[in-house]
Amino acid sequence: MKGILILHACFMIFFIHLSFYAEKQVLISARAISNAGSISYVDVKISMPGLNYARTVPLRIVNLNGEKALRMVWILHGYKPAGDPYMQDPDIIIRKWGLPGISRRLHAVFFLPDMGTTVYPMSDIEDIYQIFLYYKELIAPEGVILTGISTGSEGAVKFASLCGSKVCLVCISGTFDLAGLNQSAGEFRIHESVFKTPQDWKNENPLEILRNMKGNKVYVFSEENSIFHGQAVNLIKTGLTNIDIIDRTALGKGFSHNWDFWKSPALYSNLLLIFNRPISP
Repeated sequence: MKGILILHACFMIFFIHLSFYAEKQVLISARAISNAGSISYVDVKISMPGLNYARTVPLRIVNLNGEKALRMVWILHGYKPAGDPYMQDPDIIIRKWGLPGISRRLHAVFFLPDMGTTVYPMSDIEDIYQIFLYYKELIAPEGVILTGISTGSEGAVKFASLCGSKVCLVCISGTFDLAGLNQSAGEFRIHESVFKTPQDWKNENPLEILRNMKGNKVYVFSEENSIFHGQAVNLIKTGLTNIDIIDRTALGKGFSHNWDFWKSPALYSNLLLIFNRPISP
């Protein structure tokens, strides 16, 4: 396994993985583009030959060093339109959270796909999940943590629903109940552009997906001064008993929806504790 991982970090090397998902033949090929210190830039192509389907997902991987990882941490960014006004580019997240340094300390590998303007419909998550399975087989982590910022929280919820109860879920500044969005708000409009039917809105609603999960630990962070705070509070008030919700909304007092909150000392120190949490048996 170590030799495979070292080769993966080499420039312009291809790896191919064949799997079956929901009775679909899925082919994964990963092409290393470049490396910057402990950060690998990889293009991952997902294809389904029988369905004439193919797409490429740019991926940043931090600390893919050929050693067994205690933790595999996936981080899904928020809505990232042209110009990246919300500073959601994976490279920004890597820099703001100092992932190269903490990855070595925690014996963790971080994965950050670049998904652009997605609001993470399940079709996107199924592709990310295939990439997840590919790398999970390579590095054989002892634990998995899924983290989302803003709309990335929606993606993390859907991601966790495919991964099972042993993964830990971290939702930061996320939307949980699409039915509670103000129809005049931008958050509603970016979802409306993707979800066209009432069934789409129901099937893709994070709250409904959370209701059907079993046993996951879910950390909820949210800033006080945004629409996302009400979403987080309402989720907690729902009182779901099928999952273990850890309320961290108090840490958002006085903050808005930006990096002042996402890199605030209290939130960041909590993230480090979560990323270093004991591995479940």
